[in-house]
Amino acid sequence: MAGETSEFQEESVKRLTQREKIKALLLERQGFWVPAYLLAGIALQYGTRILELRREGFEILNSTQRRTDGTVYSWFMHPEPKGQMSLLDVIDQREQANA
Repeated sequence: MAGETSEFQEESVKRLTQREKIKALLLERQGFWVPAYLLAGIALQYGTRILELRREGFEILNSTQRRTDGTVYSWFMHPEPKGQMSLLDVIDQREQANA
């Protein structure tokens, strides 16, 4: 029966739209930067999907880095809700307390 559940879940994921897949990925990695190449693996026009999600009210931050050779790298993140600490915040606090 467990095999049936995973097959059902796999089939459900296949039916998601590109926008839904990108939203799911950003939610799964909430509070962490997701490189643009992962989004491009879902939708080559991921910028359009990001815009659609933003228009729906879904908060998405972005960051870019330009290297000296002209290469540009981009990342996107759905931030943690305000007032909620991320795992990295908890680790930082523990390290500061132990210092």
